[in-house]
Amino acid sequence: MSWEEFLRTTTPEHAATSWEHLYRSHCISIEKAKALLGCAPRYEPGPAVLESVRWLIEHDELEVARPLVV
Repeated sequence: MSWEEFLRTTTPEHAATSWEHLYRSHCISIEKAKALLGCAPRYEPGPAVLESVRWLIEHDELEVARPLVV
């Protein structure tokens, strides 16, 4: 859903609260999880998405116009 669609489906107060959350609450690094939990993801985001898309194609869940090229 786009932001504009969301705005049409909620109250101005909820929209303002949601925007403040989106604007200020980004967590982009895995470093804290690594330090506190010893967590280390097996995949970077790009390869994870590529593997997922390949799986969907191989299992006839996603049609593509031509084969994937890496």
